[in-house]
Amino acid sequence: MIQPALFAIALFGSGSAFAWDTEPVTLTLTDQVPLMEGAAYETGYVPSGSPVMVNFALEADELARVSMSTLAGLVWPEAVTLVWEPQPQTGTLGLFGALSTVIYLKLDLWGYQGEWELDRRSIEVLANTVFDPLVLADSPTPEVHIEQEGLGTTAFTIGTTVLSVVDINLDVDLAATLDTTMAGVEIQHDDEVQRLEADVVVLDVPDTGYLEVTSTYMAAWDTSMQVLIQPGVEVCVDIIGCYEWDDIFDIPVDMGQASFDDAFDPVTYDFRLPVMAPPDESHDFGEVTVGELANWNVELRNGGVELLAGEAGITGSEYFSVYPDFILADADSYDGLVVTFAPQSPGPFNATLLLASNDPAHPTYSVELTGTGVEDVEESTTIPAEVGCGCSGGGRPLTGLWLLGLAPLLVRRRRAGA
Repeated sequence: MIQPALFAIALFGSGSAFAWDTEPVTLTLTDQVPLMEGAAYETGYVPSGSPVMVNFALEADELARVSMSTLAGLVWPEAVTLVWEPQPQTGTLGLFGALSTVIYLKLDLWGYQGEWELDRRSIEVLANTVFDPLVLADSPTPEVHIEQEGLGTTAFTIGTTVLSVVDINLDVDLAATLDTTMAGVEIQHDDEVQRLEADVVVLDVPDTGYLEVTSTYMAAWDTSMQVLIQPGVEVCVDIIGCYEWDDIFDIPVDMGQASFDDAFDPVTYDFRLPVMAPPDESHDFGEVTVGELANWNVELRNGGVELLAGEAGITGSEYFSVYPDFILADADSYDGLVVTFAPQSPGPFNATLLLASNDPAHPTYSVELTGTGVEDVEESTTIPAEVGCGCSGGGRPLTGLWLLGLAPLLVRRRRAGA
């Protein structure tokens, strides 16, 4: 499961081996799909050649409603990767069918003839199932299938009188079977296409503190509806007697089949991110007397909408150092570092200030540092006693060392006031 912003940093060891992630966002993917609209079928009069025949006119509509949930999050810094984690047993697929029937009777028995509409009605056909998303080709559940034979079975009896003396009784068993399969084809994340759960989806991140993503799930559908009709009839005429079919027979009806792709409703969501304003690309301390030091105050601004966190370190000459070695700034706030150059021997020196943070657009920055250590040159001019400083000894001024000791206090004060 994606954990909320757990930071594990191992900077300047074997490279920037740390990982960041965002708070997960819960997404619900939904679609309503017309699987069948106005599919019509007519049996014609059966059984052929019988003195009593029936004709069934059928019209079918079928709708599918599907929903499933997933967690979405970002992981970096190697690349800003979108991760979807499907939530088990959050998928539901429901089928809703309506079967309209009109029944006609044709009679040519004992001199009585005619054709009548006996019945008109609509029958609901329902089915549903629960499944695990994301239903892609490599998912544990690569497709969702509903097939329930006999679902929607309806038995009814129709009794009527025609021609004043002819009584007709019709018994009908009608069973509608829905057979539907849904399988995921792909997910379009902005300009990136995901076809497998294992696919790596890399996104471009703007320097705005927000990353908005629109994702559209595409599914393949295969659906059909079959109807089985079992009619039985009895016709009775006053005085003459009754006639009924010898056997109950089956009338199988294929209402149709369809295969197509359909896109779910698009989901748009965003991630809140930190943004570290870029520092100077380089800094030159100039000439610094050996044994003394010079400080450079580095101001780091978080222009994003989430906490900026990271680490700082130095590679190169040991005469350069940074304090503190971490970065922490609230949204739209500042943090600061003090970089110190304290040469212990003369000559030019260089190093690199490395900054690593949870800014996904720019997870690392480097600042080139240069400085030159120079020997202390004794003043050649003798200062008369009457205008001297009145101090004892000829030790080196302590101004630089005093500043080094004060640097941590200055940083703490700045952080406290941020």
